Amino acid sequence: MRRKNEHHPLTAPEQPFFLHVGHLERRKNLDLLLRAYARFVEQRNGTDAASTPALVLAGADQGQGRPLRRLAAALGVPAAAAPAAAAGAGDGAAGGGDILG
Repeated sequence: MRRKNEHHPLTAPEQPFFLHVGHLERRKNLDLLLRAYARFVEQRNGTDAASTPALVLAGADQGQGRPLRRLAAALGVPAAAAPAAAAGAGDGAAGGGDILG
């Protein structure tokens, strides 16, 4: 039985988010997306952190997962594993993803 505040896996969360769906590979320039997101978060400084949309990267890791996590850490963007990644769809597996922000 679900708790009152627990979302069904197919429903959208209450908090807005930015979503990238596609392979995590170098040619997608996701480092640029991550830098733009970090700037967006920086410009929102002083606003409620809970209202800042998360950045969700969903897709099979084609060698960019770890470098993107390192870049996120260097930019001060917190990262949390998405449920699909936590359930065993880690690096290289379809369905993995990260939630940043």
